Amino acid sequence: MAPRQEQTRIYRAEPATIYQAVPAAMASCGFTLSRPQPGSWRLFGRRGVNVATWGENLTLDIGTPAPGETSLRIGSELVLGLFDPFGANRKNVTKLHTWFAAHFPSRDP
Repeated sequence: MAPRQEQTRIYRAEPATIYQAVPAAMASCGFTLSRPQPGSWRLFGRRGVNVATWGENLTLDIGTPAPGETSLRIGSELVLGLFDPFGANRKNVTKLHTWFAAHFPSRDP
């Protein structure tokens, strides 16, 4: 099983606003939106396998813990490889949350 990293943070924004920002966030980190599911608060992204990466699949789950707040859980899993020696999964999940924190106020540190 490929290594998986997940992080959840809370942002002070409506879920629809976070949802609409996902493609820009993914593009800024080198990912593309794949398999969008209309009517769902779950999005998928990917980065293909190449010389520089094993490839990664992302899952983003959007929730509403309180009015005016949105929880965003980002999970990353390698496409190939049984281990992630350089911590790319964790770094990319953190990079995406950093993008969201730069655009939306965060309740988390």
